[in-house]
Amino acid sequence: MSEPKKVVLLGATGSIGKSALRVLRAHPDRLQLVGLSAHSNAEGLFAIAEEFGVEELCLSGNASEWVHDWHFPEYYLFSPKENPQGPEKGQYKIIRGGNWRNSIEYVDLTYRNATTPRMRNTGVGFRCAKNAS
Repeated sequence: MSEPKKVVLLGATGSIGKSALRVLRAHPDRLQLVGLSAHSNAEGLFAIAEEFGVEELCLSGNASEWVHDWHFPEYYLFSPKENPQGPEKGQYKIIRGGNWRNSIEYVDLTYRNATTPRMRNTGVGFRCAKNAS
């Protein structure tokens, strides 16, 4: 018997993902789940990961994140090539990644948008970070 095919399941907690999980459960000798992604259901994703022993998870799309950078469209034309810090001031701040309110094409870790720092809604949050040094 050959090695099982490795499978990464995107949208694991949606209706198509649930159908795919039934197939995976029915054929554990032929299919091995190695990665999972979900756009809004963290608890469901963690439960699936635990059931299948998956350690590679991607939970994108819950909330966009405020980042340090101010928005200036031409900044990257003349910025340092390595670790650009963004302009020192501006009118708009950058948010990164999509959120549960976005359509699917914007639920991406590389998606960036600019908005006023006073904007508040349930789709935008922040991540606490500490300098490693």
